[in-house]
Amino acid sequence: IMRGCDKFCTFCIVPFTRGRERSRSVDGIIQEVEKAINQGFREITLLGQNVNSYNFEGKKFPELLDSVAKVSGVRRIRYTSPHPQDINEDLLEVMAKHSNICNYIHLPLQAGSNKILKRMNRTYTKESFILLAEKMQEKRQASIEENIELANSIKEGLADAKIVIAANSTDEGTLYAAISNDSIIEAIEKFSGYKIEEDQIAENSIKEIGLHNIAINLSGDVSFEVTLEIVPET
Repeated sequence: IMRGCDKFCTFCIVPFTRGRERSRSVDGIIQEVEKAINQGFREITLLGQNVNSYNFEGKKFPELLDSVAKVSGVRRIRYTSPHPQDINEDLLEVMAKHSNICNYIHLPLQAGSNKILKRMNRTYTKESFILLAEKMQEKRQASIEENIELANSIKEGLADAKIVIAANSTDEGTLYAAISNDSIIEAIEKFSGYKIEEDQIAENSIKEIGLHNIAINLSGDVSFEVTLEIVPET
C-alpha cells in the first residue's frame, strides 16, 4: 500500500535505496482487495515499509484499514511493518471495532536502552514503548504478564510477545557499516573477562540484534546475552 521510508533510522539503508514515502490511492487498494476476494482469497495483508504511516491525499492508515475491513468477504486482515511512532488511538479504535482485523501487531522495539534508541533515531523511549504496548493490550482486552526480558536490556510488563531477531544493515552508507563480528567478540572479551577461543565459534553462532544487543552461543555450553554500546569511528 506504500513504499519508501521517511524515518531515517541511523542503522538502516532503506530511505536511500527505496526513497521517500509514497502511498497508493484508497480506491486502488480497495479495488485490489475486492478482486482478491472474487478470486477466492479470504485473508488480506496490507504491506508497507512503514505501513501505518500511510497517507494518500489526507487519508491516513486508520481510515484505509477501516475501509478494507468493511469489504464484504474479508475474513482476516493483517498489516506489517508498523512504526511505534505512528500507532495512535484512531488505529487502535479501528482494530477494536472490527472482528476481522487480527489480534496481532508487529511492534519493533529495536533496543531496550533509551541511549541506544536515541542514537538509532527511533523517536521513542523504552518507557513510551511500554505504555503503547499496555494501551494496545488494553484495547484488545489482553492480559499483561510480568518480567519478560528482551535481549537482557529491558524488563517490563509485556506479554504475548513474539520476539523476532534481525541482523543490522551493514550496507555502505549506514552508520554501522564498519562494525564486524570480530569487533563484537573483542568487546565481549574485554568487558566480560572471558576469552573466546577460535574453535568455540561455530558457523552462525553469532546473532546481531541492532549491533547493540548481542546474543552469542558457543560450543562448550558457553553463552552470552549482553548489551554493548558500540561507537563507530567518525
